[in-house]
Amino acid sequence: MDLDVSEESTQQKINVRYVANFGELEIISHIDSLSFLNHCNRKKLENILRYKKAFAAVAIEEDKIIGFVVYYAEKNNYIISRMAVHPEYRRKGCGKILIEKICSKLSLLKKHVEIVVKESNVNAQLFFKSMGFTVVETIRNKFTTYHDDLPSVPYIEDGLLFRFGK
Repeated sequence: MDLDVSEESTQQKINVRYVANFGELEIISHIDSLSFLNHCNRKKLENILRYKKAFAAVAIEEDKIIGFVVYYAEKNNYIISRMAVHPEYRRKGCGKILIEKICSKLSLLKKHVEIVVKESNVNAQLFFKSMGFTVVETIRNKFTTYHDDLPSVPYIEDGLLFRFGK
């Protein structure tokens, strides 16, 4: 008999820890590699997190890291630089919980939470709009990215700056 796990019951099992430790970077890097062609390896993540204003939060279900958000403080804003959920846990509310918790915490401390999303990433755009973010600017030539069918051929892509908060 197959069990249908609803989004609500899955969400109840997910916890967010606001500070990941360096021992978890290999897992975070693995999730990143499953999500992005230009993924961050462990060393790059370490370099990012050694910056005193950078942080990583993780979503955990049953002691297993299933998603993460890397963000940093900049003037009156927090910038989300990377976010990913393990493919097996997508569309089950993990990303929603991560962003709700991060935005709830960070919007108390700073004016805005921001993220730049590729103009071609419609799923991410719809997700952040559904989370209460609004588009405030188009960022030209933001991403060096790759064609899915030609991963060795880079091209430049624009992004949309989404903002959450006051």
